[in-house]
Amino acid sequence: MIEETLRGSMQDLFAAHERQAHGYTLSWSGELLQPPARAVRLLEARFKPYGYTPFLKRDKAGTWVRAVPLAVVAERSRGWISVALFVLTLLSTLAAGCFFATGSIPFLTFNPLRAPLRLLEGLPFAATLLAILGTHEFGHYFTAKAYGASVSPPYFIPAPPPLFLFGTLGAGAHGMMVVPVDVGFGLVVFVLLILRRHLSARAGARVPSPDRARAMVPEVAVTVEDEPGPASDFEDGVRNIRKTDPGFDPTRFVGYTGMIFRDVHRAWMTRDIASLRPRLTPDMYGALVAQCERLRDAHRSNRVDAVDVQTEITEAWQETGRDFVTAYVVGSMIDYTVDDASDAPVEGSRAVPRDVSEFWTFTRPAGLNFWMLSAIQAA
Repeated sequence: MIEETLRGSMQDLFAAHERQAHGYTLSWSGELLQPPARAVRLLEARFKPYGYTPFLKRDKAGTWVRAVPLAVVAERSRGWISVALFVLTLLSTLAAGCFFATGSIPFLTFNPLRAPLRLLEGLPFAATLLAILGTHEFGHYFTAKAYGASVSPPYFIPAPPPLFLFGTLGAGAHGMMVVPVDVGFGLVVFVLLILRRHLSARAGARVPSPDRARAMVPEVAVTVEDEPGPASDFEDGVRNIRKTDPGFDPTRFVGYTGMIFRDVHRAWMTRDIASLRPRLTPDMYGALVAQCERLRDAHRSNRVDAVDVQTEITEAWQETGRDFVTAYVVGSMIDYTVDDASDAPVEGSRAVPRDVSEFWTFTRPAGLNFWMLSAIQAA
């Protein structure tokens, strides 16, 4: 019998005491008589002529030698799949890193095809996460190879934000005795985030529109009803926001405000307000669209250049289930309006910058949600 043949071929390498059979797979428990790596190499050479591949396993009962039919473990290498999945996971974790660094998400708050270098803002996060996952998974891979296992290179699993906060569900390997791992952790985190977002959305749904300050856009001031009450002390406000978003950092929010300031004026200049839709509250979006349409009807266009501004977070507070942050934007920029037919300036100057001194207010449902511009006030 094949069982007796295999057992006899390993007598000088393994002292078998107990035998088990599961279908065509045979297992023996006992004691190794040689170092594991050497034993696996010799067993592999001896089992292969009979169509079997050996695997070693150690548990509380002792050491096991498992003989698996060769056809079950012999698979064609699919290295290109591992490479493709790694590239996709790199992109998705870069996107996640952009969100953590600046609050922006590719294809939602900016177009990475037009501004690919902005993805590098997420590089520290992506590199750290992939280094941890890669070290863990290649540990499995090289250990399995050392024991003679037929195992694929690690498969990284991309999971693009905002559906998946971290940009990946983990990584795993395919092969006998090695199955995809670390996916469970990602799924658990995903479920918890969905529950948290659902509860935050329910809390936010009971609140009237947060766009309650005077919004001033080029040429026109838009008044929004129900101005919020006095903000709490800045430190207390940051502390309250961190109760539902421990990673909130006012210093990093300064960079996000500067980016939104430039993006809003760029969209205003190109009449592409729709590209800002995910980053504006409904009232602010409607106001900007209305002003853009009025310029279009008057056959005029706005031009912006030489933007040089600095931002400072002046207020942060939480109110009835929502977070609020106000930033002071100060500096200068070239800002003028031209006639579409003649391209001649009708307001402002092509050469003389105008001063910028404004308060920009952002809001979101409390927690890990996207910040949206809700008001612009002249200082």
